[in-house]
Amino acid sequence: MFGPVKNVIFDLDGTLIDSMPGAVAGLKGILKKVLGAPVSDEEFTKALGKSPREIFACFLEEASLDEAVEDWNHLNLNTTSDQVPMFKGVSELVSFLVESNAHNLALYTGRDRKGAERFISLHEPLRRGLSPDLIRCGDDGFKPKPSGEAVKDILSKFAWSPEDTIFVGDHHHDCGSAREAGVKFGAALWDEFLSQGNTSRAKFKGNWERWDAHNVDLRFNTPITFLNWLKNDQG
Repeated sequence: MFGPVKNVIFDLDGTLIDSMPGAVAGLKGILKKVLGAPVSDEEFTKALGKSPREIFACFLEEASLDEAVEDWNHLNLNTTSDQVPMFKGVSELVSFLVESNAHNLALYTGRDRKGAERFISLHEPLRRGLSPDLIRCGDDGFKPKPSGEAVKDILSKFAWSPEDTIFVGDHHHDCGSAREAGVKFGAALWDEFLSQGNTSRAKFKGNWERWDAHNVDLRFNTPITFLNWLKNDQG
């Protein structure tokens, strides 16, 4: 299909850790507290992919943002590992990349750095593989997703070639970042939280089909699917 991938950049929420249920509930809860009424699911979903402050700014006045972010930080810093588990297969995938002499690992998340580093610290494989210099976050000063600015910064800092790099994420903003940075994009299909349907099969079908409108290179059913693809030298 194309040459071997040497560098892997992951999104965090909905890709490495199963945090979307808690994140959505937390963000919505804070918005409801400030606004006095809930935001609609449709409007909230449109705001996903941004940093927490940017999400709050879609609904709140400037004067309320600092308090909302403070509530968000308090929520995240008190989160336990069982509330934000890694997806099944992520431990094996990340361990392979960390131990491989042929691959490099980094992360780009729209989440704020305090929350990202807190969640990473809760899981040994992530803690071992993702030191702070390998992480780019939504509040680091880069243009937000779908901009490719943070991805380009990773490439520049570590002298990674775009042709040898893939960004794996679960949101179309991740795809936009990959496209702008000139790297390959792999759609992670394993988070079914925002998918429609009553059964796992229906949710997976929806997850697969929602990428039809986007220019993706690959779709991965599970973290192990991606791991096997890497081990097999991508054909």
